[in-house]
Amino acid sequence: MISRSAGFVFNQLRQDHYLQHLDRERFIEGLANHYDQVNYLHSFRDGNGRTQRFLFDPLAAHAGWWWDWTLVTGPVNDAASRAAAEDHDLTTWQVMFAVIFTPVPYHRRPRS
Repeated sequence: MISRSAGFVFNQLRQDHYLQHLDRERFIEGLANHYDQVNYLHSFRDGNGRTQRFLFDPLAAHAGWWWDWTLVTGPVNDAASRAAAEDHDLTTWQVMFAVIFTPVPYHRRPRS
């Protein structure tokens, strides 16, 4: 089911135009949704968060946003993940993302 579910999840991300051209608030809302969907797909006990960051880093940069993961602790990230998975509450991730996202520094902007 992972392959089929992943196809659905990434098709949704494509339909959302990879969160391009959104203001900060809408980008964070959309990212929380897609981050939750990808988090649901995870199939390994360890390494899922690092894999998600690897996936979403360039997506965020191409959308004009940069995140600084040093501003959040593991327990905060874990709590956000649990709230989303167990309670279908993306608010904690949205709050966490609001803390760590800033516009991409000019020297880090990806080339098109």
